[in-house]
Amino acid sequence: MATVPSPEQRRLLNDDRLLDRTHLGAMVAQAVVLIAVLMTLFVHDRLHDQLAAIAVFGLIGVFALQMLLRRVAMSIRQRQQQQFRQTRDSREQIQELFAMTDMLQAAETYEDAGAVLMATARRLLPGYGAALLVFNNSRDRLDLARAWDMPEGFDAPETLSPSNCWALKRGKPHINAPGDATLCCAHHGSNIASVELPMMACGQLHGLLIITHPEIDGAFDRLMDMRRLGRALADSMSLALSNISLREKLRTQSLRDPLTGLYNRRYMEDALERFVSLGSRTGASTAVVMLDLDNFKKLNDEHGHAKGDAVLRDVAAQIVGALRPTDVVCRYGGEELVVLSGQSAPCLTHH
Repeated sequence: MATVPSPEQRRLLNDDRLLDRTHLGAMVAQAVVLIAVLMTLFVHDRLHDQLAAIAVFGLIGVFALQMLLRRVAMSIRQRQQQQFRQTRDSREQIQELFAMTDMLQAAETYEDAGAVLMATARRLLPGYGAALLVFNNSRDRLDLARAWDMPEGFDAPETLSPSNCWALKRGKPHINAPGDATLCCAHHGSNIASVELPMMACGQLHGLLIITHPEIDGAFDRLMDMRRLGRALADSMSLALSNISLREKLRTQSLRDPLTGLYNRRYMEDALERFVSLGSRTGASTAVVMLDLDNFKKLNDEHGHAKGDAVLRDVAAQIVGALRPTDVVCRYGGEELVVLSGQSAPCLTHH
C-alpha cells in the first residue's frame, strides 16, 4: 500500500526539483559562456562584439542562477533545521512519556498518579493549565482529583456529570472554544478555551483530562496542535487509572464481604490478633461480640434468599451506624456477625 506524503514532505520534494533544475540551468549558462569565449579564437574579428555580448548575458544568467541556488539551498537548510528541531522535541517528548509510564507503574492511589501527571504535563506543556477528574465508585459522576496552573477566569469543576460532557459521551477529544464559536459542553462556563480528553482503557472510561491555555486569540488552533501530545498523556494516564481501580477492587474483594460490605472472616482474624496484641502491650481491654440472627433459615425458606440477603444488609448497616469508626464489624459466616471493639488504656495518675 502506497503511503501518501505529508505536506512538509511534498514541499521538500518540490524544493529538490527546483534545486536540480536550477543546477541544470546554471550548467547550460556556463556552457554558453564557454562556447562564446572559445568561438572568439576561430571566428572573424567582426563577430567578437556579438560573442562578447553573448558571454556577458551568459555570465549574468549564471550569476542570477547562482543567487537562486543560494536562496533555494537556504530554504532547504531552514526546513531541515526545523525538521531536526521537531525530531529532537519529539524524541524528548517520547522520553518524558516513557518516564511518566514508568513512574505510574509505582502509583498506588489516584493522588500518586495525579502528582506524576502534573509533573510531566508541566514539562511537556509549559504555560498550559490542566485538571484531572476520575469516576467515583458508583460511576455516576466524576470528581476532581487534581488541578494545576489554571488560568484566571477558569475554575475546574469539582464534580461533573458524564451527560454534560461531549468528550465523555462521544469517547473522543473535544475542544471548547467559545471565541471560535465551537460547540461547548454544558459544564463549560468560561471564555477560556479548553480541550477535554477522555481516558479510556480496556473498553471502559476511567476519567477526563482538561487542558486549558490563558490566551483567547488563536486558542482553537493552539489546542488542535497540542491535542496529539495531550492524547498521549491521557492514554498513559488511563492505563494507570485502570490498574489502580483494579487493585482497589481486588483489595476490597479480599477484605470485604460482597453481600453486606462488612469485613470478612480473614480480616477479622488479623484484626483480632492486632487488638489482643495492642491490649497486652498497653493494658487496654478488647471486647468481642458475636451476633447470630434467629430464625434466619426459616426466613429464607418462607420468603426466599433475596429477602434474607436484604435483611442481612439492613442489619449490617444498622450495626455499623451504631458503632464507632474504630470498631470492626465482620461477617463471620452465614448469618453470624462479629464485632471487635478496643477500649483505651486506663489513665495512670502519679502522686
